[in-house]
Amino acid sequence: MLSVLSRGVLLILGLFLVRMNPALAQQMISLQSGLIDYVKGDVFLNDAERLANSQVPASIGSGTRLSTKDGQAELVLAPNTYLWLGENSSLHMDRCEFNNVRLMLEKGSLMIEIVERTKASRLQVQIAGGHAELRKEGVYRIDAAARTLLVYKGDAAAESGNSKIDIGSGKSVILQDRLVATRFDRKKMDRLHNWAAARSLDLFMRSRETRNQTNWEHIGAGWLWSSGFQTKILSENYAFILLLERERAARESTKRQKQLPCIPGKSATLSGEMSQRICF
Repeated sequence: MLSVLSRGVLLILGLFLVRMNPALAQQMISLQSGLIDYVKGDVFLNDAERLANSQVPASIGSGTRLSTKDGQAELVLAPNTYLWLGENSSLHMDRCEFNNVRLMLEKGSLMIEIVERTKASRLQVQIAGGHAELRKEGVYRIDAAARTLLVYKGDAAAESGNSKIDIGSGKSVILQDRLVATRFDRKKMDRLHNWAAARSLDLFMRSRETRNQTNWEHIGAGWLWSSGFQTKILSENYAFILLLERERAARESTKRQKQLPCIPGKSATLSGEMSQRICF
């Protein structure tokens, strides 16, 4: 668990890196826990302080309440785990440790994406009537008023009173006395869903390292597909970035081959797993 001092030092370092190297800063931020990474519209900390994008990233520790009116907020809950809080929503952070996060959705809706998860980590979400533990990489949604948990992709354990149930991809449950898993339409989307998917893609696109993650897949002509969000989005930048990376890889390969010693021969191609280039 990170100490308060350590979290403060890392946050200051992150703010410095945002200005000096945004890609490196995002990599560091993605490894933190309890950070407000992005806000839009009316977002409040502890029902009083209105947050602006100029104030993030900002730490959100145990005992903190985050709420929205006509606004939305993005949090880094744990390394490579993100939460999107919808409009007219409120959550209370009960516990916010590096590998142990527990929060209460008091009203409204949220979506969570676990891009990569360590075996030792725990993520629990409570609402009135029950709670759920999200146990696998994937995309989840929780609505306080309807008391529902929707698993777009992943695996969760829900509990309400004396009733417990495991829920897999494509299933939902109402957190009430008797838990019953039912299928739901994963292609039914609203404003929160579309915004969360777009933000997820933005995070995927931020660096070469994040583009190696598997939550988005390039399906051709600049289109990317998320099996978690059940969404495809056209990225005008992706095809260009892909071309640049291929050109960079080709230049690096050529440079490495030129640095290898020559073996006299009749072919200028590599033969099998030979580590030396063959030249005329």
